[in-house]
Amino acid sequence: MTHPTRSKTNIRSGSGDGIFHFRQSDLELAYQIQFTFLHGSPPTIPDTSLSGVSLPAQVMGGDYFDFLLTPRGTVRMCVGDVMGKGLAASMLMLMARVAIRALSDIADSPGTLLHEANRILYPDFHRLGSFLTLCFIEYHPATRALACANAGHLRPLIYRSAREIVEVDVNGMMMGVLPDSSYEVTSLTLSPGDTVILYSDGVIEATRPDRQPIGKRGFYEILRGLPPELPLPVLQERVLQALRQHTGAQPQRDDMTLAFLRAGAPADQKV
Repeated sequence: MTHPTRSKTNIRSGSGDGIFHFRQSDLELAYQIQFTFLHGSPPTIPDTSLSGVSLPAQVMGGDYFDFLLTPRGTVRMCVGDVMGKGLAASMLMLMARVAIRALSDIADSPGTLLHEANRILYPDFHRLGSFLTLCFIEYHPATRALACANAGHLRPLIYRSAREIVEVDVNGMMMGVLPDSSYEVTSLTLSPGDTVILYSDGVIEATRPDRQPIGKRGFYEILRGLPPELPLPVLQERVLQALRQHTGAQPQRDDMTLAFLRAGAPADQKV
């Protein structure tokens, strides 16, 4: 028997082969949409460097990162992680991305933004039995002021010029769990050269050949082994290379996402 061709007729007739190819093409389109969202160039901001990468464990994933500019001259950066992997998680991730982008210009602080985003997302996430963890920061290049809010995600890190790693003390409820969660904001001031790092749990759950995750300690060791003044795209690639060396031939078990922001000196303070 000859195989049916990939035509609309075959799809409509209900042949298994036709349906498969229709679904495969849809998956490829969905992948291209997600790829476009996650692989655009970061915005260019005076005295601030940005970089980010997301590597799904499957064709598509539930992690994401984003950079947002505000009318106030600040830049916002986030990393989120939807429960699960694959197409379903990626669809929920896109919902979250749309909500957060729509709110960014009107929400006056990271805490307010997470509160309003949770209010929008809660009905669908709750009905589907899913949730989203997300860390969200806002940075003002003119003053180097940093504001952080956290919805159940790994805390942001600050990698300083002396190879010191500081974990910002900011916590909050995962999104999609309660209908009216509030999110506190932790504020601090960065020094020139400080690098803020947001990351998903797939980074610290990367498995070594002995099947043990590298954990926070292993991730911190990777960072401390790299010069903090490296250009962010280079630092990002070196981190990924080190993770691959640590994991060896072990398959990637979870989506991995990293986002970086480096503070520079405002123009009026430059020598």
